[in-house]
Amino acid sequence: MPIYKKIIDYIEKCIKNGVYIRGGAIPSEQELCEMFQCSRMTVRKALDELVSTGILFKAQGKGAFVSTIEYDRLYSLKGFTQIMKEQGYEASSEVLSFEQVPASDEIARKLRIIEGDMVYSLARIRKASGVALSIEQVYLPAIELPDLEKYEFSTCSLYETMEREYGLRIERAVQTINTVEVTGEQAQILFQKDQGVALRSFSIGYDKNSKPIEYEIALYNGYKYSIDVIINN
Repeated sequence: MPIYKKIIDYIEKCIKNGVYIRGGAIPSEQELCEMFQCSRMTVRKALDELVSTGILFKAQGKGAFVSTIEYDRLYSLKGFTQIMKEQGYEASSEVLSFEQVPASDEIARKLRIIEGDMVYSLARIRKASGVALSIEQVYLPAIELPDLEKYEFSTCSLYETMEREYGLRIERAVQTINTVEVTGEQAQILFQKDQGVALRSFSIGYDKNSKPIEYEIALYNGYKYSIDVIINN
């Protein structure tokens, strides 16, 4: 296992076991270098991945801290289209990109596939009655969904298509939610200004056999969208 992955596993286990508490600092880059006998570049690679997935956040000049507004939950799953219909809105999507790409190390680990295996990458702006509520990036294992590119997901529901055409249904998902500052194009889409704070969601969707078939990263306009979580025993 590469050293940066060992650092990631170590930090995740320490958080899970309460060694590093919510809102508390983790060891400095120098301390981690000494613990794992590695370069500062290796430590930064591990920390950057943990920050990108919302597990840690960095404070300039102070180091890295365990995220405080973050939680994992099993929840009853509903797609965006279904949620909007139930609330009386017209759901629509603007496809930003849809292509097959080799799975990165992070995506491969989330989907339990081999790094480099082909996945579908679908990026969309999700709207309710024409108002942009979220930007989502979805990854799906290509081997499970052959010829998925023939469907137009600006008008089709991804979940309905997966179930109807491929017999794949997401029975449960694990979702991590935190907050993140967004700037540039993402801020313009969600807030119509140069910056704003969004809800950020990472979720892995599982089929009835507990096999991951979807990894999604989404940004939500928290002023216009809320996420309800139903906790199951």
